[in-house]
Amino acid sequence: MMNSKGIQFSKARTAGTSVKVFTNTPADYRQLVALLESIKRPFFTYQLKEDRMDQRVIRGLPREMSVNDIKEDLVSQGIVDAEVQQLTSRTTKKPLPLFLVKTKMPEKLAEIQRLAMLTVSFERKKKSSEPSQCYRCQRYGHTQRNCRLAERCVKCGEDHNSTSCSLPAPPTGQRNANSLADVDEYSSSLFLNSGK
Repeated sequence: MMNSKGIQFSKARTAGTSVKVFTNTPADYRQLVALLESIKRPFFTYQLKEDRMDQRVIRGLPREMSVNDIKEDLVSQGIVDAEVQQLTSRTTKKPLPLFLVKTKMPEKLAEIQRLAMLTVSFERKKKSSEPSQCYRCQRYGHTQRNCRLAERCVKCGEDHNSTSCSLPAPPTGQRNANSLADVDEYSSSLFLNSGK
């Protein structure tokens, strides 16, 4: 199917029960993702470098500040693609006076000194020391944004989204034993890499 669509790749190899495909160009990568989505083939991948957004933490705003107000203020100052979310404490789950902004315009963001008439600072988001985990399929090494594998619940291990599960969430740092099933169960998954 890839050949018939003119999708070029440098190599494809097995990785456990999956197949890793390395495309030649970002255009080939996008074509292959579209093809796999159209035929509903399960796969996961990583975001292209040029599609990644810069992530900064905003300090200096009150905890009660509205995410929508922050976004509107950023847009009025030229950050038109801003995505804003409030950070929460890992242990208490309570909102923090910290906000995460994602944008492809970090140079413009660096010029901003005030939001809602308050002096603010923007810091690079620190990378987590923990491996990334997909909240769709619960596998490690990728995120849900780029996952098209079957959903798996972190609470009970069944094939549904965790938000629709009636079981209570496991304590922080622990997972339900049923959800730790062998990741090789996803026997027909594909991993894609653009080669860039």
